[in-house]
Amino acid sequence: MESNNQQKELKVVKNILLIGRTGSGKSTLANVLINKGDNFEEVFKESAGSISETKNFKTEEAEIDGKTYRVIDTVGFGDTTLEVTKIPPVFKEMDKHTSEGVDYVFFTFKGKFTSEDIKTFEYLKEIFFDEEVVNYTALIRTNFKDFRKEDKCEEDREKLKSENKAIAEIVNKVKIIYVNNALPIDDEDEHSIATAKKAKSVSRQKLLEHLGSCQNEKSCKPRIGDLGERIKRMNEKELNELREKNERIDRELKNMNNFIN
Repeated sequence: MESNNQQKELKVVKNILLIGRTGSGKSTLANVLINKGDNFEEVFKESAGSISETKNFKTEEAEIDGKTYRVIDTVGFGDTTLEVTKIPPVFKEMDKHTSEGVDYVFFTFKGKFTSEDIKTFEYLKEIFFDEEVVNYTALIRTNFKDFRKEDKCEEDREKLKSENKAIAEIVNKVKIIYVNNALPIDDEDEHSIATAKKAKSVSRQKLLEHLGSCQNEKSCKPRIGDLGERIKRMNEKELNELREKNERIDRELKNMNNFIN
């Protein structure tokens, strides 16, 4: 009995934090990662539309290549206005699972990297973590049909960087992983289902290769719980300073050249 308890205490869990707006393929990616069974069981509720299926957040642990990973699917960061002086309860709850640190951040986006995506990325490193989180973050370009072709992926990277200065700065800092985790075009057609399943399998392998090659010695500590406690103790002056920081991020993004709509 004591031996079992010791084994539990020695168990190391790597946290993978998924961030992305509703419709970016975030929950589908979570299912691809944990791969519950040959049919990619829908443990994380998926949605093909723009309505969020993640009302709170969900975590799931999985053994991958001999290591234990905890996949944390968050509520869509870009779906509601994030006022840092009113931390949503979901973030306080999430802190229980990330207080020891986050080992990987997968930032999902589909199609264009929008102004909302840029803002979310800035909030990630300015408010919820700090600049160090960039070293733990990978952009995951979902539903990219040419994800197997490196020349097409490189072409898309260059296209993203040419969109505007804000996107170029982000793309130059982090790795982009191209996957195709799209749902079957016709969920009653066997060929469509098989094609989607094959794409998910190859996509999963690409993600696992990233996990294997990106081994940070220490995890990145979020400031979610700390922020909540600081807010409770803040006076009006401090609250205004925090609001001003939030507003500064908005202004900086709006003032960037060729900012996309």
